[in-house]
Amino acid sequence: MNKQLADQLRTLGLTSNETKAYLALLTHGPATAAEVADAAEISRPKVYGTLKSLVQMGFCLPTGDSVARFQPMPPELALNEWITRRTQERRAQTRREEQAADEVLRMLPRVDAPDNREEGFMEVGVGVQKTMDMFGDLAERAEFQLDIVLILPQILPREAWNQYELQAIGRGVDVRVLYERNAISEGAPHLPIHDAGGLIRVADNPPLRLALRDRGREGIVSLVEAAGDTLVATSVAIRHPELAAPFQILFNRQWRQAQSVENLETDSSPPT
Repeated sequence: MNKQLADQLRTLGLTSNETKAYLALLTHGPATAAEVADAAEISRPKVYGTLKSLVQMGFCLPTGDSVARFQPMPPELALNEWITRRTQERRAQTRREEQAADEVLRMLPRVDAPDNREEGFMEVGVGVQKTMDMFGDLAERAEFQLDIVLILPQILPREAWNQYELQAIGRGVDVRVLYERNAISEGAPHLPIHDAGGLIRVADNPPLRLALRDRGREGIVSLVEAAGDTLVATSVAIRHPELAAPFQILFNRQWRQAQSVENLETDSSPPT
């Protein structure tokens, strides 16, 4: 018996005995159960059940009156019918499983999915895009407060300036942005935030590029440097309040010492 052929038939769902019996019928033609048992080397007690299965599966038909003989079905007909039947059975089984799953879900208590962000207290991100993604993720999850220290160089393209801050303000989040003095003079990036109700202050040399949400529940510390025409960024996301708390204290201290944007505009206005 061709081993590769037998393996493929077993892959299609036939048992070892069913495979041997069907190949014996194809080789020798119509045969009695005893003849199939001898040709396929299947024990007599097992061959009857094997042939019954082949009949039910559509691989052979019983013929004759007093002594049944088994006629093999042409492979192209038998296999096409068998594959169609198995496909229908799998679809029916899938529907039964989906229905059972729906019923189980209705009966089981609902449990919130765990927040995977709490599994690690810190995450390091390398690259400008990763830093932008980490900041956007933190800003989008701010619930009531978003504090930011912005230091040059800017990593966001101009068209993306303030989008996360304005979205947060639109959700009712209190937004405070502490700008490095040089940063606020380049294209007045603070005005949309200020006009939308955010608070702006200016400092000469803020120590860190920083973002915090919800009074130090989480934070991001970033280092961004210019290497020629390329920006090199490394960020650390801090996802435990006890670790983020010192950075919130630092921000609050810098905020108290910084100059409000209203005073800045007054100081820079020409004398009358």
